[in-house]
Amino acid sequence: MTKKTSIAIYTLKGIGLISIFSLMIVVSLLNLFLDGNLLANFLYFSGSVVLLITVGWMAFAFMGRIELDGQDLLVFRNFKCYRFPLSSVTFYFGKNRHLYRGSYEWPLFIVGEASTPNGSGQKVTLKLIGSKWKNRQFQQFIQEHLEGKIHPLPKEDSWKLNAFSQLEIIEDEVHEEPKPALTVTRKLSDFIEFGADQGNVKKTVFYDIKRNELFVGKSVPFPMIFLPGAVFSYGLYALTENLTVRGLFPLLFSFIFMLLLALYQFKNRREKSVVEVVPYEMPRDYFATQKSNGLKTYALIFLVALISAVFSWLYLLFGSFLLLFLTIVIWYCFLLLLLSGQF
Repeated sequence: MTKKTSIAIYTLKGIGLISIFSLMIVVSLLNLFLDGNLLANFLYFSGSVVLLITVGWMAFAFMGRIELDGQDLLVFRNFKCYRFPLSSVTFYFGKNRHLYRGSYEWPLFIVGEASTPNGSGQKVTLKLIGSKWKNRQFQQFIQEHLEGKIHPLPKEDSWKLNAFSQLEIIEDEVHEEPKPALTVTRKLSDFIEFGADQGNVKKTVFYDIKRNELFVGKSVPFPMIFLPGAVFSYGLYALTENLTVRGLFPLLFSFIFMLLLALYQFKNRREKSVVEVVPYEMPRDYFATQKSNGLKTYALIFLVALISAVFSWLYLLFGSFLLLFLTIVIWYCFLLLLLSGQF
């Protein structure tokens, strides 16, 4: 059997975090049966599980393996396998992003036409995160196994990392294509937002109820209300706690306030935003892709809601400012996912 050529992309920090959280789960699970303090050990076990499925998952989500399979390139990430024809693949890597006090991450982007189950191609951009050492290894991997089979590596000044460490193609911004003649300018309130166009979050598919037509255009940013929302929410919690008693009611009151603020921001966005759209030709696998994205959205919303409930419960039991802060952060993420309805 022929051994396939492959390279794993990961960071030692990510491996370390997952190992520590997994060890915490094992230790706390053993203590559940060996130690007499059942409640405390159960809380430690629950906290370890929450850390693994949040912080640990964030580290795992950007690990992966790249494998050469004949004329195709296989990318394994998040328990999924993406198959790219080599002729469609472009790699963007070599730039780092500063995290904190001398710590850097080295993103690697794979852009290409991934094969779908029905045989068609879908443009996909995958992101992996490695280290400086992995960056050098991958450069050598390309020179030895992929040189001449994939697109040439882009020039350094043709792309950049934005503030969220996402890929931005500078050439697309400079050489912007002229707008089609069928471009229509409408209010956002005239449409229903169906979600990202085939996974491209920069474009959104819009549905016109009156005309029963689909359009596509640039995505409208969602309101970022976290900073004022968190400050007001915490202030209301402290005020309500002083007027009544510490417990569930002040926490629910602050949550309801943030929900009302989020609803107002989203309503204001729909009424005041204007979009430029063009008629949308629906791909053959559109509904299958949207169904998959919808299931991911519901699963993510449920997970974030569960984490928010766990942190709220822990705060009510132990009363830590850090727990309150994490509770508000997770609650905000839950509202953003629930109200946006996009993934």
